[in-house]
Amino acid sequence: MAAKQLILCDSNIFINLFKGHVNVKSALEKIGTQNIALSIVTYAEIIYGTKKSDLKKIKAFFEHHALIDIDTGISKVFKGIVLNYSYNHHIKIPDALIAATAIHLGLPLYSENKKRLRLYP
Repeated sequence: MAAKQLILCDSNIFINLFKGHVNVKSALEKIGTQNIALSIVTYAEIIYGTKKSDLKKIKAFFEHHALIDIDTGISKVFKGIVLNYSYNHHIKIPDALIAATAIHLGLPLYSENKKRLRLYP
């Protein structure tokens, strides 16, 4: 059987998962742990917003998912997004970096933010 494609998950997906949203939990179960990826930006946003008492649990959770660092290719796409979308669409820097990661790597982006460039499912 062929491996499924990685799905890049936005920060709001994990935030909603940790809040107990059943629809997000169900979607992530369908994707499968081995197919879930997150940007280092998402990791930073989640860690930054985590209570110290939950930090160990959150870090352990993310150890089971593909973590994607920012590289030169992602930076180039990010630059284009900022130049083309920041004035008219007011895209935020973290959102632009996450979108650039998905675009550069050709990954579907799972987000509950309907303003995103590409969505899964």
